[in-house]
Amino acid sequence: MDDEAYKNWLKENKVRESKDYDTRAAYRAGVKPDSRGHLPDEYKLSNHITYSSESLASKAENAPPAGTWEGSDETGWVFNASITNIKNAGGVDKLKDYFKKYEPGVKLNLPAPVETKTELPKDYRKGGRVKLI
Repeated sequence: MDDEAYKNWLKENKVRESKDYDTRAAYRAGVKPDSRGHLPDEYKLSNHITYSSESLASKAENAPPAGTWEGSDETGWVFNASITNIKNAGGVDKLKDYFKKYEPGVKLNLPAPVETKTELPKDYRKGGRVKLI
């Protein structure tokens, strides 16, 4: 990949490199960000707070559980969070705060076992798996 062309693409499109987006893959695919400078979900990495099943990273073998989006601009959006989204946010309350601030029109659904908890389950914080019911 031509680093100079990639850097020009970043500058021209007002895209910042980040640890939670695969900006190089977006560049290689010829993707242009929307008017807010936002790249499509498919380029979100598994550490992004709204990492979803639309992400290319979610298709990888052993990928962590991803959230899912439902709806449309006409009907309204719903985000079904996974335990990964809760971890990426730093807990349930922080995920809720993120949605209030950055996704105010989106309904947030939490996975059943943590719906009313404000912290990650103990086993997950230690790096273990949590069985979703």
